Amino acid sequence: MSWPNKMGRIKIHFAEAAGFCMGVRRAIETAEAEAAGSDAVFTYGELIHNQAALDALKTKGVGVVHDPAEAAGTIVIRAHGITTAERDALCRQAGRVVDATCTMVQHIKDEIDAAHAKGALVLVCGEPEHPEAIGLKDGREDVVVIREPLELRDPELKKRVERAEAVTLVAQSTQLIETFDAVALALAELRPDAAVHNTICGPTRKRQEALLTLAQTLPLIVVVGDAHSANTRHLVELARRHTRAERVSDASELDPEWFTGISEVGVSAGASTPDETIQKVVEGIEGL
Repeated sequence: MSWPNKMGRIKIHFAEAAGFCMGVRRAIETAEAEAAGSDAVFTYGELIHNQAALDALKTKGVGVVHDPAEAAGTIVIRAHGITTAERDALCRQAGRVVDATCTMVQHIKDEIDAAHAKGALVLVCGEPEHPEAIGLKDGREDVVVIREPLELRDPELKKRVERAEAVTLVAQSTQLIETFDAVALALAELRPDAAVHNTICGPTRKRQEALLTLAQTLPLIVVVGDAHSANTRHLVELARRHTRAERVSDASELDPEWFTGISEVGVSAGASTPDETIQKVVEGIEGL
């Protein structure tokens, strides 16, 4: 989506593919559709990592449960996916379970399942505490989530990698491309025969590539997104490797001092940031 630039004091450059991705939009539309036809609709965990979007869902009758034992009525599985044990528990407890797992996340899960079934040690380049990574690991000892290449120097993990019958590397769907490439390079030194699958989703790649183009030429990047959003944090991290970058949840967090002496700024947004939130941030910058 693009927003009109009123050509005020500050020229705004928009990063391509900013805002809701296909998986997030589908999850929200699924929850809204279920709420329109039922009195008891809940998501299992936060549907996406954006408070504004969650508040909007609440006004439409979509609640949240965090424990399968609390499940009732219709339960919508979040875009990040869940573990097999959680899914089984929800199916036993809830009246109905609707799966809104992102299709790209499910594709990664299928690749992991196939490799694991063949006896491979599976490495997931991602954030161990992130809901998607937890679902991908699915409680299995032979599926290991690592953040960065340095972890492959850990003596215990290094030994496991070297002794494994086979090794497969995949990525959390929203991982930084540069981080995944670095992990793949480090793994190749230990296991040249490792199967490497770059499973970073297409929208994430486009978002990162577009942001990188802006960050290499502009003095400031503003990234719109929730502090709990992994892909938003990754965008800020990527931008800061090349220029100054600030993150805001909404327009109220804009600081006029950031724009002192600046005539151009780049704007991007995480995959779980609503269009209306981005629009208000743009208007806020234009009003400075």
